[in-house]
Amino acid sequence: MEDMKLIRLLKTFNTSEMRRFQEFVSSPYFNKNQNLILLLAFLKKHHPNYQHSKFNVKNAYKFVFPKTDFKEGAISKLLSKLFKLVVEFFTIEGSLDSSFRQEYSLLRQYDIKHLSHDFKRLSNNIEKNLTKNTLISSQDNYNNLIYQKEINRISTTRNDTGIGDAFHREVNRALDLYYFYDKLLYSCSEINRAKNLKGVNIEGYNNEIINLLPQTPYLENPVIDLWYQTYQILTQAPTLIQYKKLKSSLFEHHHLMINVDAKVLFTILENTAFSLFPGGNELYEEVFELYNFQIKSGIFLQEQVTVFGTLRNYIVVANYLGKLELAVNYIKQVREKLMLTHPDSLLLCEAIIEFHKNNYETALDKLNAIQTDNIIIKIEERSWRIKVYYHLDYKDPLYDSLNSFRVFLTNNKKSIQEDFAERYKKFMTCLLQILKAPSLDTATRQQIKSNYLDETTVIAEKRWLLGILDEN
Repeated sequence: MEDMKLIRLLKTFNTSEMRRFQEFVSSPYFNKNQNLILLLAFLKKHHPNYQHSKFNVKNAYKFVFPKTDFKEGAISKLLSKLFKLVVEFFTIEGSLDSSFRQEYSLLRQYDIKHLSHDFKRLSNNIEKNLTKNTLISSQDNYNNLIYQKEINRISTTRNDTGIGDAFHREVNRALDLYYFYDKLLYSCSEINRAKNLKGVNIEGYNNEIINLLPQTPYLENPVIDLWYQTYQILTQAPTLIQYKKLKSSLFEHHHLMINVDAKVLFTILENTAFSLFPGGNELYEEVFELYNFQIKSGIFLQEQVTVFGTLRNYIVVANYLGKLELAVNYIKQVREKLMLTHPDSLLLCEAIIEFHKNNYETALDKLNAIQTDNIIIKIEERSWRIKVYYHLDYKDPLYDSLNSFRVFLTNNKKSIQEDFAERYKKFMTCLLQILKAPSLDTATRQQIKSNYLDETTVIAEKRWLLGILDEN
C-alpha cells in the first residue's frame, strides 16, 4: 500500500493538514460515503510513515468492513475515491492560500447574479489591495491583468456608450507589466544558465522587445529596472560600474520582490562578481557580503534552489576567509528545519565543516549517515570521503573508493554532464599519481602540478590537491 499514489500524497501531509483533510472528508458537502471516513481513519493511524507490518490492504478492508469477507475490488474502489478527494482538497487548499483568488471568484459571482452594489464595493477593495501590495511577482502582475480584463469586460458590456472599451488602457498597461516582468525574469535566468552550463542553447530567443523598455515608462518601476539592469549585465561585457549599480539597487529594493525572484538576482550578481573581481580575498569578501546580506534578509535558502550547493559555497568562502564559525552558527540556526526537508544536504555540509576542523572521524560518521538519490550529493559525498580517507591514511578504503567512484561516473554518464564528470576523473587521476609516486620530491611535485594543476586546467578539488602537494 505504501507505493500507492494516495499514500505518497498523504505522506507529505503534516499533522495540521491531515486534520483538515479529515474534516474535509467528513463534510457531507464533499463526501456522503461513510466508508471513506472509516478508511481515512485507518490511514491516519499509520500516518506519516505507513510502514507498520499491520498496514496492508486486508487490514484496511477489515477496519472498514469488519463483518464481511475480504474483497479486493471493494477496497480498491474506496482507495481510488479517497485519492480523488485528496485532489479536490489540494485544489481548495490552494485557492484558500490566495485571498485574491477568493475575492476574484466572489466578484464574478456578484456579476453573474447582478449584485451591482456588492460588485462595486468588492471591486474597489480588490483594486486597493492590488495597488498597496508592496511585493511584486509574476503572480501579482497576472492577478492585476485578469482583474483589469474582467473590469474592462463588464464595463464594456454594461456601460457601452459607443465609444469603445472604457478600461482598455488599464488592461494594456497590466498586460505590458506582466509581459515585461516575466520576459525579463525567464530571459535572465536562461541566459545566466547558458553562461554557466555547457550545452544550453539560447539562440532563437526573441528578446528584441526588451530593448524597447527604455522607450516606455515601465523602467520607473524599481523591480522592472532591477531585471533590466540584470539583462544588460548578462548580454554585455559587464563593468564594475554596472555591477555596483545593480548591487546597490538590489540591496535597496529586494524587499519589493518575492524571495525566490530576489534569490535569482543575487545568484546572477554572485556569478558576475566571479568574472569581475580578481581571485583571493577581494573576491571572497565580496561574495561573502552577498551571502550574509541574503541570510540577514531571509533570502539565502529557498525551496527552488539547490540547498546543498548554496550551503556548501557559504562554508567554502567562510573557511577561506577564516570565518568558518559564522557558517557553523548559521547551519545551527537552520539545522532543525533542514533535518526535516533536506537531511542529506545538511549531513554533507556538516561533514565538510568537520573536515575543515580536521575532525576526520566525525566527518566520516556524517558521510556514512547520508542516504540519497540526488546525483550531485552522491558525487560530492564520494569526493569528500576520498579526502577523509587520505587524511586518515586509510589506504585500502581510499583505493576502493577511487575505483568505485570511477565506476559510478561511468554507470551514470547519461545523468551527469560530461565536462562535470571529467573534472572528477581528472581529480582521481591526479590523486593516484600523488599516491603512487615513489617520493614527492620537488621535481615530482612540480611535474604533477604541471601535468594536472596548471592555471588553465579545470579539475575538481584543485585547491585541496595543491595543498597536499605543498604539505609533502
